[in-house]
This record gives sequence, structure tokens and C-alpha cells, in this order.
Amino acid sequence: MITLTTDFGTLYPAALKGAILALSPNAKIVDVSHEVPRGNVVAGALFLRCASVWFPDAIHVCVLGSEVRGRSRMLVVRTKRGTLVGPDSGVLCPAAEVLGGGELFELDGTQLWERAQWEMGSGVEYAVAAAMLENGVSPSEMGMPTQSIVELTLEHVHLSGEEVHTKVLYVDGFGNLVLAIPNSAALPSGRGTVRGHPFLLTDSYEQGRLVLYRGTLGFFELALGGGSASHLLGVREGDELVLELSEESGASW
Repeated sequence: MITLTTDFGTLYPAALKGAILALSPNAKIVDVSHEVPRGNVVAGALFLRCASVWFPDAIHVCVLGSEVRGRSRMLVVRTKRGTLVGPDSGVLCPAAEVLGGGELFELDGTQLWERAQWEMGSGVEYAVAAAMLENGVSPSEMGMPTQSIVELTLEHVHLSGEEVHTKVLYVDGFGNLVLAIPNSAALPSGRGTVRGHPFLLTDSYEQGRLVLYRGTLGFFELALGGGSASHLLGVREGDELVLELSEESGASW
């Protein structure tokens, strides 16, 4: 199985699929998303991390248009629970961590072209690499082992008294805010405020309330029942947020 995560929108993902199926006709392809916010490496890393959890043992491709134009190094991370293919921009790191780490290879784009006899460009080279891996070709046959990789961490949590400092990783189509607080953080139910608006720490979604809960993407989310938390708080991806916990919440980290 090969999963695809890009910011390519419509049409261009078909080139990736065509390259894969030309080399591996029986490959099963899953589109995780082609609507990653343009050039947003953090969001791309979040999406890829989710794909690695939802589709274990698959080959996961993640590439953004800005990275294709920037000619980043092409990497493969081979783990016991799946294989990651993408540019050396940090986008692979959170997924690699979830998968327990593994062997790292830098791919030779010229060698890929020679092996595949396929026109490269626009991210197609990553699809070609994935198809070759699907066919049983070892990463060592497509490149060389390496020890260097651009690091990226999604988690961003800092406690100062009753304040929790964090960042917005992603704003979904409903206006919900995916925060850089992992679901594993010890957040009991309680109350607090953010940018002057009260919120409820809860395990459920409540209509008409601003709520903080453990999300399906592996991180806490802020959502406004029946509305947009992003619009209410006036924030977007990358913005910092301070959650002010009320004394009665009894929150501990």
C-alpha cells in the first residue's frame, strides 16, 4: 500500500498515481490529502504522522510543491512499521518518531530516472521511489545511507503558573484548532480562558461552547460548537496561544 500526502490540489496528484501504476500496476494507493496548506511543512508533517498511524506497514509519500521547487534532498526512512518517502525539510520527522525510527537513506534522483525511465519533476520522483519500494527494491539500491536529517517537532507546550503556552498546528475546514499539545498530556476536565473567551476542558463536543478535547489527529483541539474557533479567537496556523486555567480546574501537567 502507498499513501500520498501533498499540497498539489487537483490534477497534479494524477501524475503521481500514473507514475506509481506504470511501475507497480497492482499497487493500492490511498489519498490521505492533497489539500495540505500550500508549503506548510508543519501541517504536512502532521498529516503524514496521521497516515503512519492510520495505515501501518505502508509506504508513505509526502511532498509539498515548495519543496519540489527548492530541490530538497530526497530521503527514505525505513522502519519496522512502515516506510517514509519525502524531502529533507523536517516533514518526515514526526512520523518517523511515531514509527520508532529506522534506517535513513538519501536517494539519487538521477539513478531513479535511469531505473524508472520516467520523466521526472513536480514530485513524480517521489512517486517513482515509492513504486520501486513497493516492488521490493531496497533503498540502498536507490541511494546511500545517511545520518543527517532536518529535525521538526510538532509538540510545543510550556507551563508558566496557571498559563499553558502552545501553538496552532492546523486549522481544519470547520475552524477547529489543532494545538501542539499531544493527547498524552495530562489534562483533567476543568475550565479556563483563551484570548478572553471561556472554554471547557472536556472529552466531548458541546454545541455552543468553546471546548478543548483530545482530537483524532493525536493532539488536543479547540472547537466552537456550531461555529469556528479560528474566527472567534482570530488565529491561524502558526499562531501562539496562551490557555489560562482557572483555579477550580485543578489542572496538572
